[in-house]
Amino acid sequence: MSKSGKRKAPRPRSTPPAAPLPRKLSGSLRVATGLLLLSGSGYGYAQAAAPQAVPATTAAAAEAATTAEPAAVDAVIDTGASVVVSASRIDRAGFKAPTPTTVIGGAAIAQRAAVNVADVLNEVPAFRATNSATSGTTSTGVSFTDLRGLGSNRTLVLLGRNRLPLTYNGNIAGAAGVDLNMVPTSLIQSVDVVTGGASAAYGSDAVAGVVNIRLKDRIDGVQGSVQYGQTGQGDARDKTVSLAGGTTFADGRGRIIAGGEYNDNSGVRNYYERDWGREEVSAFAVPGTRAAGVPANLIASGVRIGNMTSGGLIQNVATNPAALRGQQFVTNADGTVGIAPFAYGQYATGTTMIGGGAYGNSIYGPFALRTPVERASFMSKLSYDITPDITFYVEPSYARSKGGGTSQIYFNPAVSIARDNAYLPAAVAAQMGSTALRVGYSGNNLGAPQLENLNEAARLATGLQGSFGDTWKWDVNLQKARSNFEKTTSNVVINANMLRAIDAVTVTAANVGTSGLALGSIACRSTLTAPTNGCAPVNLLGSSTPSAAAAAYILGQARFKQVSELEEASANIQGEPFSTWAGPVSIAGGFEYRKEKLSSSADALSSAGAFNINNVQPINGDLSVKEVYLETLVPLAAKLPGIHALDFNGAVRRTSYSTSGDVTTWKAGLSYSPTADFRLRGARSRDIRAPNLSELFSSRNSATQSLFDPRAAFNSSYVMTAYTGGNTALQPEKSDTTTLGIVFEPARLKRLSMSADYYKIDVKSAITTVAFQTLINNCLRDGKTSDCQYITFAADNSIAAVSGVNANVGELRTHGVDLQLAYAQPLRDLSDKLNGTVNVAVQGTKVFELWSSGDVTPATPNGVNRAGQTGVTGGIPEWSWNVSATYKLGPLSTTGQLRYISRGHYNNAMIGPDDANYAATLANSIDNNIVPSVTYFNWRGSYELGGKGSPEVFVAVNNVFDRAPPLPANGVYYDVLGRSFSLGLRAKF
Repeated sequence: MSKSGKRKAPRPRSTPPAAPLPRKLSGSLRVATGLLLLSGSGYGYAQAAAPQAVPATTAAAAEAATTAEPAAVDAVIDTGASVVVSASRIDRAGFKAPTPTTVIGGAAIAQRAAVNVADVLNEVPAFRATNSATSGTTSTGVSFTDLRGLGSNRTLVLLGRNRLPLTYNGNIAGAAGVDLNMVPTSLIQSVDVVTGGASAAYGSDAVAGVVNIRLKDRIDGVQGSVQYGQTGQGDARDKTVSLAGGTTFADGRGRIIAGGEYNDNSGVRNYYERDWGREEVSAFAVPGTRAAGVPANLIASGVRIGNMTSGGLIQNVATNPAALRGQQFVTNADGTVGIAPFAYGQYATGTTMIGGGAYGNSIYGPFALRTPVERASFMSKLSYDITPDITFYVEPSYARSKGGGTSQIYFNPAVSIARDNAYLPAAVAAQMGSTALRVGYSGNNLGAPQLENLNEAARLATGLQGSFGDTWKWDVNLQKARSNFEKTTSNVVINANMLRAIDAVTVTAANVGTSGLALGSIACRSTLTAPTNGCAPVNLLGSSTPSAAAAAYILGQARFKQVSELEEASANIQGEPFSTWAGPVSIAGGFEYRKEKLSSSADALSSAGAFNINNVQPINGDLSVKEVYLETLVPLAAKLPGIHALDFNGAVRRTSYSTSGDVTTWKAGLSYSPTADFRLRGARSRDIRAPNLSELFSSRNSATQSLFDPRAAFNSSYVMTAYTGGNTALQPEKSDTTTLGIVFEPARLKRLSMSADYYKIDVKSAITTVAFQTLINNCLRDGKTSDCQYITFAADNSIAAVSGVNANVGELRTHGVDLQLAYAQPLRDLSDKLNGTVNVAVQGTKVFELWSSGDVTPATPNGVNRAGQTGVTGGIPEWSWNVSATYKLGPLSTTGQLRYISRGHYNNAMIGPDDANYAATLANSIDNNIVPSVTYFNWRGSYELGGKGSPEVFVAVNNVFDRAPPLPANGVYYDVLGRSFSLGLRAKF
């Protein structure tokens, strides 16, 4: 049996202690070897360059693909090309931007054996995983990225500084991002991550930062890889094939590269495939009056559905006969329907209970642990030097992915069964009065709705790049992109048809009327008066399977199609117009225009809201954006006493939106080096996120709701109209970002680089929705007059309507510290008897605050700081570490990785016994709010079969010690699959 499920309590096992190191290992070798044994992914290092091959000053840079400062890395990666630093539009050798930037090299991605660049990014502590295939019940087949936990829509993703088309997740407002599946990993030169606001340089959405994917400019020959992986349980079988190639023509003036990859993962059927999943651990809210000492919430095993069964459970409500309450319908051995007592567990007055019932009848029952995903992508680039100073390029790409899974089964705790229902046992009917039975029905016999999500993205970019004079460079770019999203949900209950089908009666002379139905037959009651309505009766009592005709009547297929289009044109120029005594002044500027369009359609039943789930509504709209920007680098001082270098970096951008008007963003930063070893950096910026098309144009829907009016003149609940949906009056979110950092790159240890950076992001006017009752309370009870604009009053001063549409009413705050270290150590420097090189990379993030105004409630008037919340999704770990160590000797490379997530809380809005303010009587008390720290160990190795450049065999083992997740499992931060293996082969021709 796998360790990943063996436990006596719903908390993870402790990690086996590391074996002591031999005493003869000491100093740097002891540290490096210890890290090699205990940690590391090699993530962060390009392994190809031996230290003897390049000067010592660049050896570490060649090895390090993740460093505190990317400039030296870029100089090595892009030999013969311009230096590109994503934190700035200014490309100049030696320029070190004041905004922190992390660089992940393509070699590191390959060494990680990652099938998607998102898998690598999600290991960077500054990121929070999103759209994880293991974090929910379904997968859209896309991979978004989320810096700082502020949402994927606040992280700008670029390809070579150009935008990519957004993929929208149905009509969920704001659920849009760039699908990283679009870019084959075999073509990636590096990924630059700017961990700070960059809207002035790159435009909207760069609130948390920028992810800039850079493609290789040149490939000589063909290179490819095949790999296969699976978990230790034999599931989540993963097959990947990748191929890339390139050549030159016209005497080297032309270059072409092309690459593609295919990946197929079979997924994991459900939570019960793991030992920890079979424990059915969940958070549980204790209903009703609690006994002394019992907190309001529990973390418990055996949490199951307590108010419905697959065959129907007669509810414990006053309208049901007392003698029948708590009886469940069962199918007898002879096929007839009978009743039997239902085994209630603890606290069985709500939807769930602890124990009792049937094993497997939990909220996780129908859901996949990892949903199957299949994807393919292709991209190519042709470049041609028209003249020595002008290059033309064209870059087409296409990607396709398919994900799926299951959705919520038809749960209905209040199905109405009339006394004359044809399937009701006579003994039960005899105990009833005229009131219908209220029965809880879980719908397991209907099967879970099956989802299939198909994404396609196509893009064509072209342009000219050139230079003139000694320092001036320019480019003109055009691109058109299109993203298609199709969502098909099969086996979905049609609400009205289901209710008619359940209400089945026996046709008698008294009720046949003019229907012409055969006496003694069973029919829908509605068919007696409308014989051609097509209704087919359904027996849900005793967990029977509906007939083919009934299934066709009550179940349908919901279809939704959505197309996102992007047209973009840009022109940029940069150079050095003059110099001061401290050095040349650089400027960069440009103009950008883009148009975005979103159109969608849905089937007639979805548009009418006929299904019990997934009634996705069409969205249609477009916007255009015009932008102009200017950036400058001004050396203020150099080579003075106490000032080795002092530079100012500033940028300003003016943006005009067709939907919301003009907005200005800016950045100002200083980089100060008192000596050549130390550099202090700091920046302040105003950044924005404009509303996306989904937030602007999603359908506005109305429904009647009974809400409470707290004013003394009313002091009651009554029915009013409630609106939800998009809002074309939305304005861009505004964010203020501050970063302060220090970089240490000692001249005496040229292979060492360390940095520490503080960040603070404050988002104002965030786009969100507010609950109807909260809006009413804020305006009429708490005096928050800004929320009164969302309430419409009738002539008698009662509330006629309340609008919960998207609005600029939110605020987000986060601040923390990023730590990075990179070090390369040729072992021969320590001893002539030692060979090879050890590379060490350390990344850590400490989050002090992650706060949202959406958490402000009467129970939490000051909101909730979600930093350190690792149980319920929506939080972020207080400390995250990613430490790696790689040893390379000739054709052999071996890497260890340590990923650490600090101890946290299940829910920061709750108070557990670890808190000095804990009291079981509190409404937000919980018996155990602690989520223990978790450390994962991964190992990877590779071997070149015939020496440098020959075919290479590689193997990877993730979660070496098969650590189970803390329970209840959060698949965003923790590995829920257990130990997994990958084996592959790379080759070049």
